Amino acid sequence: MNHNASMALRVLLAAGVAVAVGAVPASAPDKAASTPATAAGSRATGEWKLPPKIRLDPPRFRVTADQQYAIYAAEDVPAARQRPDEQAEPTITYWALARGDGPPRRIIDLLAEEARKNGFEVRLVEPAPSGSAVLVMGRLAGRGSAAYVLELGGGKSRRVGDQPGAVAVWAGDQVALAEADKKQVRPLNIVAPFTGTSNRLTARGMVLAASADASTLVILGDAADVNREVSPEDFAASSATDKPEAATRQANVRLVSVSADGKVLRDLAGKQELGQPPVLSPGGKYVAFSVQPAAAGEERSVRVLATTGDRQRTIKEFALVLAVTDKGETVTFGVGDTSDGTAVKLWDAQGGSRTIVTAAQCAAVAGDRVFYVTPGNSPIIKSAPIRP
Repeated sequence: MNHNASMALRVLLAAGVAVAVGAVPASAPDKAASTPATAAGSRATGEWKLPPKIRLDPPRFRVTADQQYAIYAAEDVPAARQRPDEQAEPTITYWALARGDGPPRRIIDLLAEEARKNGFEVRLVEPAPSGSAVLVMGRLAGRGSAAYVLELGGGKSRRVGDQPGAVAVWAGDQVALAEADKKQVRPLNIVAPFTGTSNRLTARGMVLAASADASTLVILGDAADVNREVSPEDFAASSATDKPEAATRQANVRLVSVSADGKVLRDLAGKQELGQPPVLSPGGKYVAFSVQPAAAGEERSVRVLATTGDRQRTIKEFALVLAVTDKGETVTFGVGDTSDGTAVKLWDAQGGSRTIVTAAQCAAVAGDRVFYVTPGNSPIIKSAPIRP
């Protein structure tokens, strides 16, 4: 399986969506060895099985914080597309698998009828920090990107925002929302999805991560002035344009950390450097992401930066970031072209590492554990403590 570290970012930016906060607990008393995934209050015992011979998409595997649901994306590859020379893209279907509750269910079938009627295409599903809901992001047929919040228990869903271009991430149990029409990107909005209350900020940009209290956000925005008016064209992947002013605006769009009152805390990276959407620690103190090589021959790596000041370090590992703590500790999932699985590691703030799982085809952090999918044709979701 080709585990492409930059694939997630390309898919999300094309959809106009982003990922939410990843968290690693400060301590974990559980000293059990790696075991099939089970949780207190679970209705299931024993192994948490997935359908056989499933082709999972590694960057889009999640487990809810209460450890009761697995969210995953699987490829549907018709026989006509299985020829080696066939370049057609496979269809990606998103599923929710509950413990002890029968077969997995398609996410699109759980959304409001309005989403299905409007041809909504799911591109990413992110669980809320509480585990009670998921943020479902994707595209409406011919009408740009959109986001829905879906309650996993009760099945209630609601669209967040009303513009044809919406980018959303969790900020605690609220949603940090950026919206755009054809001409401009609106200021960021912090929205309570089911009550409708909101808090409009001044910063503008594509929001990619937010701290639990929404006091720190990571956005693609104008590094010189995140409060100025920006156009959706400013976020183009390439700066190729025959208009000098537009080229300057595009060049100024960088990954920055900002405060809720619109102050730039730190210029983090150019948008071309990102190999995945950034992951922010729960308190907003550190951000981590994989980095694309700047020149041919350079190795891919992981960058961990404080959102303020100048602290940073580089992990020389071809990996995706699963989570980062407020101390800068980082959990990564190795990337490689192998069907035998790759390792999940915990990196301390000094750059030392410990292997949590030796071989997995997908992995996610939930609570104090790493949940991972075993390699092979009979995949099982198991878990291991982050700390021994």
